[in-house]
Amino acid sequence: MRIKLKIQQDVTGELSDEEFGRALISIVSDRLEIEDDAGLDWITDGAGNTFIGDPDWEVSQDPLIAALVDAANILIRERPTKIDDPDLEWLPVR
Repeated sequence: MRIKLKIQQDVTGELSDEEFGRALISIVSDRLEIEDDAGLDWITDGAGNTFIGDPDWEVSQDPLIAALVDAANILIRERPTKIDDPDLEWLPVR
């Protein structure tokens, strides 16, 4: 016989800003059903579109997804990563 148990427990822990940002990217990736196994930069534009790695790989046109990606990048890099950012090197996230 199988018995199902529901256990509730308070757990306390800490995440750095970068870890929290990467967790947000992971959630977005799961929601979009995209596997980013290369760890590429997630970038946005001013129109609410989201891209991975370069402008040719558009993964979303949802402004809410772009807002989550911007928030994640602020936590990871201390600023959003925009497609027209002159400092963007188009390299995988470290």
